[in-house]
Amino acid sequence: MKKYLLLFFLLNTFFSLNAQKKYQDDNVTIWFLNEYPYANVLDYLHNPDTFLFCHYVLRRYEEKGAPIAINMYLYRNNNEWWSTSLIAYSSSKGKYWELTKPMWIQTDLSALIEDVITELDSVYYSDELSIIHTWVYVKCGEKNSVDLQGNLRDFASVVPKFTYVFMIGLLESYNNNIIKTYH
Repeated sequence: MKKYLLLFFLLNTFFSLNAQKKYQDDNVTIWFLNEYPYANVLDYLHNPDTFLFCHYVLRRYEEKGAPIAINMYLYRNNNEWWSTSLIAYSSSKGKYWELTKPMWIQTDLSALIEDVITELDSVYYSDELSIIHTWVYVKCGEKNSVDLQGNLRDFASVVPKFTYVFMIGLLESYNNNIIKTYH
């Protein structure tokens, strides 16, 4: 039993540390994206050149029928900002995701996106570990970004500009129109 616990701890530590690395590859080779239909959604959105992807974990416990994470895609299309959510669920048959209808964002975020990238790039956690992560990937030209430890309450004071952009993208695009389901 102790061997299994040690193995679990070592794997968890490896993946936690691996998730904290920055990647400069346009193909986004962050390990957790392999389990999401990330590329399928980007294809559906016509591969925007400027976007912010945020994987926000809602809870760490199971509640029947409740979503476990929101994956927000905030992107620019023809100089307008749009947002959609890929909502993750877990059931006895496995994970599945529902993509909501993309909605136009009334607030212009163009002036803020560079500040958000700078703010996210300045975050440094040293050797701290957390099991709760909010993964963020920003593609704006050559710039990419990082993950944040904790949840909204934890990082609202650390990265206020990102928090503002995240809340605008999430709240202005909230809808229940499911246009696609991925299994």
